[in-house]
This record gives sequence, C-alpha cells and structure tokens, in this order.
Amino acid sequence: MGILSDSFWRCLVVALLLLNSLWLLFQVNTDHAALSAPTALNWWFKHKPTFDTIDLSAPPSAPLELPTAAWIFNAVHNTMRILGNSVARNGFSFVSGHVPVGTFLYHGKTGAEPPAPGTMEWLAFDAEYSMVMLGGPFRSNNDSHFLTYVTTAPLKILNVDGASASLFPIGTMDSQGFVLDQPKPDWERFTEYERAELLCEFGKHSDVDGYVRLNTGFELILCDFGNPKVKLISNVDAITEYDDGFVSDDDNHNKSSMTQNLHKLLESRLDPSTLESQQETKYSGAINSQEEGPGRRPGHPPWRRTPKQARNSNDNQWAWVKSGVYHYNGDPRIVPDFRGFVSLYGRPEYYNLTGPVYTHRLLDAPPALRDEVRADLTAVLSVEQKYMDSNGVNWQTVTDDISGRFAPTLLVLNQTLGNLVALISSESTLSEEEETLEVRHAKTRVVRETAILLRQFTQRTTGGHAQGVAACRAFWDPARYLPSEYKANNLEKRIQGAVHVVMDELCGVIFDVFDWATPSPLAGSHEDEENYGSDAWNISSSAANSDESEIEYYAKRLASVIETLGWTEFMGCGPESCGIGEECYFPMWPGSNVKDEDYAIGMRCVSAKTFERPDFHNDEA
Repeated sequence: MGILSDSFWRCLVVALLLLNSLWLLFQVNTDHAALSAPTALNWWFKHKPTFDTIDLSAPPSAPLELPTAAWIFNAVHNTMRILGNSVARNGFSFVSGHVPVGTFLYHGKTGAEPPAPGTMEWLAFDAEYSMVMLGGPFRSNNDSHFLTYVTTAPLKILNVDGASASLFPIGTMDSQGFVLDQPKPDWERFTEYERAELLCEFGKHSDVDGYVRLNTGFELILCDFGNPKVKLISNVDAITEYDDGFVSDDDNHNKSSMTQNLHKLLESRLDPSTLESQQETKYSGAINSQEEGPGRRPGHPPWRRTPKQARNSNDNQWAWVKSGVYHYNGDPRIVPDFRGFVSLYGRPEYYNLTGPVYTHRLLDAPPALRDEVRADLTAVLSVEQKYMDSNGVNWQTVTDDISGRFAPTLLVLNQTLGNLVALISSESTLSEEEETLEVRHAKTRVVRETAILLRQFTQRTTGGHAQGVAACRAFWDPARYLPSEYKANNLEKRIQGAVHVVMDELCGVIFDVFDWATPSPLAGSHEDEENYGSDAWNISSSAANSDESEIEYYAKRLASVIETLGWTEFMGCGPESCGIGEECYFPMWPGSNVKDEDYAIGMRCVSAKTFERPDFHNDEA
C-alpha cells in the first residue's frame, strides 16, 4: 500500500472532528461522563500544519543561472529594507512573518471616530507617513485626527516585496494582481481599496492579520480594525497648519511631483462606499475651481493650495522621506520567517526573465505558475506562527555576511583593474617601463586586498586554487553547521541554491584575480613585512608584463559580476557624504515620478527644496 496523500489525511481529520462533535453532543444529552480518550480535536492540534509538513512546490532541479540566483539572493537580502525594494521596484517575492508586540502603528484621518471594527484600513510604521495622510484630499483643516495604536500580541503578516504600495503603472502592483488572479496591464489609479480588500479575503481563512507593503515607507493593511491584537492608545486632534511667518506667492509647492502623487494616493485610499458623498465636499485648499465639475473629483490634479498650506504640506513630505531613508537598511519592526519565502524567481520551467530587475513584469505569466504560487502561499499561511521559534535559518543573516565580506573587496578590485586598463590602453602615453610599474602596483594592491579574505580557505600544506575555491564556496552553506534533524523546506532550498550559485561566482572570480596577481601559493608566508605585497609574493617583472587582454578580461569580468549581483552595498552618493540638511536618496514614489533613467543616475543628495520642484529627477539635486 502506497503512502496516503495529505488530502486523504485532511479529509480524515474533518470527518473525525464531525464525529467528535456528535459524540460530545451525545454525551451532554445523556449525562455521560466526559471523554477519557484523546479526542479528534486533540489529534488535530498535535498534527496541525508546520513548515516541515506542508505541501510546497519543488525547487529547481537544475542549478540556477547567475542572474536568477542574484535576484533570489537580493530578494532575501533586501527583505524589509527600503533601498533594495525601491531598486527592485516590481516585487517578485512574498515572505510570511510577524509584527512584534509593542510596535507603534499610526493612522491619519478626518474625524475623531477611529475606523470601525470589521473595516479594513491602512496603518503606517512611521508617524511621518501618517502625518501626510491627515484628513485625506477632502479634509477640513480643523477636523484632522492622528491616531496611534500599539500591538498587544504578534500580528501575523505577509510581506509583498518591491515598491508594492506605489501607484504607478510600471509593474509595482503586478505581484498582487497576479496572486489575486486579476493581473492587469495597467492597474487603474484608484483601485487601492478594492485591492486591499481582495488581499484580506485571500488570507482570511489563514488568520492573516494584515499585509506589509512599501512606497516611501512601510505600511500595514490591517484587515480588521476590531482585531484585539491592536490597541488604540492615542487620538490627537492634530494641527495641520502652522504659521511660519513667511509670505510668498511661490506656486512651486503645488506643482511638485510629490504633492500631486500624494493627492492620488490619498484619493485612492477612500472607501468607495463613501466616495460618492465626499465628491460633493470641496477640498478646503482648492482654489482652482474650474478644474471641478461633472466627471472630475474635487481637487483632482492639477490642484492648488495656498502657499502656507503648501509649505506645511511639503515639510511633512520631507519628514516622510527622511523617515524612509532612515530604514533604507532594515526595519526591525517587521520580522520575516524565511521558511515562508515564496518567490516567483527560481521557477525557470514556467518563466524566463531577462533584463534589469526593475523591468520585470508578470503580465504574461502562465496560469500554471499562478496556481503554483497561490498554493505555496496558502500552505505557508496555514502554518501557525511560533514567534519565538529560532529553529529556522535566518537567510538574511547569511546574505548579509556574504555581501558584507565581499562587497568592499569587489569594489576595490574593480576600481584597481579599471584604472589599470585606462592607464595602459592603446592611447596611453606611458613608456613600457612605466606601464610595467603600474601593472606591478595594481597586482600588489590586488594581493593585499584579497589575501586575508582568501587565506581562511586554503591549507598551508595541501592548499591550492581548486581546494581554496571549493572551501570558499561551501563556507556559507548553513547545511554545514545545522543540526542533522533540521530539514530545509522546498522554499528554503530555492534560497540555498541561489546562495550556492552566487558563491560559485564570487569565490571563482576572486581566486582567479588573485592567481593573476601572483603565481605564488596563497599559503606562503611573508616574514619580511616591508616587502609584503612585492618580492614576498613573487611579483616579478615577467609577471608584471602580463598581456593587456588578460587585464581587460578580468576588469570586464569583475564589472559584470558587480552589475549582475546588484547589491545595494555598491550604491551610494560618492566619496563625499551629503551636507547638513541633506539625505542620500534613491527615488521613491510618491516622492518622485520614478523613471528608468533614475536607475542609471542612482542615488543623489537631496534636501527639502528638492521636493518642491516639478519632476525633480530631471534636475540636478
């Protein structure tokens, strides 16, 4: 007899539960003693779904290509990190997790009444986010309320990665539409409320409390404001305007990208059932009345406010941007569980992706892939969260350690060989002797940069290139040190496979560049510290006279690896830090209308005045 399927056992459990209920009813009606044997309910709790028992789709049967491995690696590495998710704006992954006890959450609204139990609404993890939402687009400035909540028990959540709360039609909403079985080529501008309710319905039977998404900051879609795990602790009649004593007719505030995008966001969050009546209410700051009328919502862009209102609003918006930048590298208020990491990457039998990560779309994905991903998510969400459970691998720690160790070395090697290629190019004016000296200096720098990193993988007596590369590749595999009883589930095996592929490339290229720089064994000693990096490493004149094409090969290979990996550790605002009152910023919606050219420009220093400009990303910050 073969092994019975999980569906058989589920049906059996349901049948036993029904029989148990009937037996209990019989016991009550006949005054019999309580059941002494374990009930079906006891059996069910003993055998409830866990990450070890749920059915999950199989991991790839063949090794991943480096780009796909890098996308999975980065999805893990960037989980709950604003910068990485802003770069990979069109999210392709989900991860289960929880919001810990004692986390403050914020909500800005019109009117003093909190959202009613049974209703769905948004909460922000940063107060600055909710400050810009006070009152909505039809607000009365004397009726805006700022509510603060706190979690009294862990909230079960699903995180949607990427810039998944950014309302523009370039793919940021694809994964949500995909899971909801409603992918659209261009999500309508005002479907946020509908989308959130559909997400809550998807997780309703798995007791999902909410969904975490991102635009300029992290937000929580709380599916039920009657949730006992969330407690209202403050309701402030908020001041939405202050007099700064500044008088100006400057209209730039009203034309800024952030102002107009924020209006779209505010309007999209209105409950459709109340939108009709609110359309008759004029926005208190709207002075562009000719833009209102049949078929247009009051204050619809283009819309204007008085200069004082505009400055107050832009101050709030700049504070929101700064709060987002603060969480570029992580937010501890949301704790992921990578045993529940469901990614569309690493499923090559269904979907072949090419091009930069920010261009990936889900519009043409086959129905079979949707069914597979929905089944994985349903299985993951069926697991009761053990919030203090530390048995799972923190795969983000693994990726952090790898990128933290290798990113600085890769950047130094890339700069060293890139500069060397430029120096000895065909247009070089250096003499042959000078070129030889430059090559020698470059090799010395390569050795100094890589020797300490690589020595830990090479034995003195048996060490060699092949053994060193193999040891380096295996070093970051958690399977080496986890208890034998721990079994990675199929979702984790995707991550594990991606880490293997990334390490193959990293270890291979760094050992190869080291071997190019010196023919001596890595395990050799250097007792003469003054000669460290030169004679002690056997960098002879003949070695310095390497063929120019070999140097170009390694320079191109390093540049290609850095581009493919796409780590946020490679990003920044240059050697000089930003000035006082500035932040090193990557464009995020609604702060700016993110365009593909922003990815070529990268990060830049910005200030409050930057966000007063229309389409600031076309200007120098």
